[in-house]
Amino acid sequence: MIREWRRWLRRAEALLCTATPGLYKLVVFASIQHVYSVAELGHTATNMSLAQLAGFFTAIGWASLILVRVPMAADRHQAVDAFYRVAWMAAATVILVSCIAVCVSALTPFAIEAGPFIFLLCGWSAYQVARHYFVAQRSYRVAVLFDLILIGGSYAAVYICKAYEVSSSAALALALLATASVMFASIGAPPPSSVGHRFDRKGLQFGMTNFLSGGVNLMFVPISSITCGVAFAGGFSLLSSVTAVAILLPRAISTTQLPQLAKLTASSSPIESPLRSMHKVVSRSNVAVLGINVLLVIAAVRLCERGSVAAYQSSLMASGVLLATQYAVAMGSVVSSSVMMVFERASETATINLKTTILFSISCSLISVLDGHAGFFCVLLGAIAASVVRNRLVEKHAGRVVQSYNNTLQAMR
Repeated sequence: MIREWRRWLRRAEALLCTATPGLYKLVVFASIQHVYSVAELGHTATNMSLAQLAGFFTAIGWASLILVRVPMAADRHQAVDAFYRVAWMAAATVILVSCIAVCVSALTPFAIEAGPFIFLLCGWSAYQVARHYFVAQRSYRVAVLFDLILIGGSYAAVYICKAYEVSSSAALALALLATASVMFASIGAPPPSSVGHRFDRKGLQFGMTNFLSGGVNLMFVPISSITCGVAFAGGFSLLSSVTAVAILLPRAISTTQLPQLAKLTASSSPIESPLRSMHKVVSRSNVAVLGINVLLVIAAVRLCERGSVAAYQSSLMASGVLLATQYAVAMGSVVSSSVMMVFERASETATINLKTTILFSISCSLISVLDGHAGFFCVLLGAIAASVVRNRLVEKHAGRVVQSYNNTLQAMR
């Protein structure tokens, strides 16, 4: 009885650990809209989206390696060593991307604001890399505690920066950097053995994989700003935070099972049973959450855009429903993607995502033909179609990887 209760508590902690980043966006965006304006929210949401897009290469790709390699460590010293070996490479990519941003800003000032972008990129990358150390160690309570500190710090920073007429982008970056500093201090100093290793391209490959799949969602806010205006982008960014609940359970399942799958493969143990269990739960949750998200979109638009024009509300509501659908479809490949991550098949997954991104790019090109909301709807529909194709291809490759692994186990017996 006690063992079963602890198992369910562990699952609840993992779900909460996955939910708090979404809560962060929701609280922060709502506070910016309240303290500043919808236009400022749209501006900051665009800067944050661009920083998070680059963060796939400076943080998320390396975080994937942390989730796979840190659980294999025999003790805490080896775990910290494995973590900092990856963290140094993540820092190198932050410096590189920052230099590129400065060059792009100098050549085309209208394309990107280098200052806010670099500030947010450094904060977001440091926070994500440090956070995934605790997730890899399955210290979900610690990760949630730091998430709550970040949420409270960001909320306070928004009010303080507004009083001193500082941008909300700077407020978010300051809170991210401050929280990340405390997280790194709690992890401990980097051991000398973690320095001077060869640069591992797998982090960039995983970053490309995540960028071509999850990065599509972050492009929606900047695209909505271009096609429909800053005010619409502000409202859509709020809906994006609300509907992000669709990724909570699938990501929680992946977060809890990925370190375990890594341990099973390291010990040459079967993995078919946990994979079947993951697939069953993810499929059920996607259907249930899609229905909930549609209701949340309708309620959010009715509540937050009460005084808006009916046509504006309808367009925003339709965009939210399409976004919720895209989330649900994209999460259908989370189990297959986990398999590819465990076996570090980043290059194969990146190739698949590159092909489907071309399909998405074609839908984006319709913006030049269709104006306003119609063009934005085509972008969302194109993202849904690309996700369907991607799911089929990733499942096919993951099935081959698992079959090859099973054949190897049979040959060993």
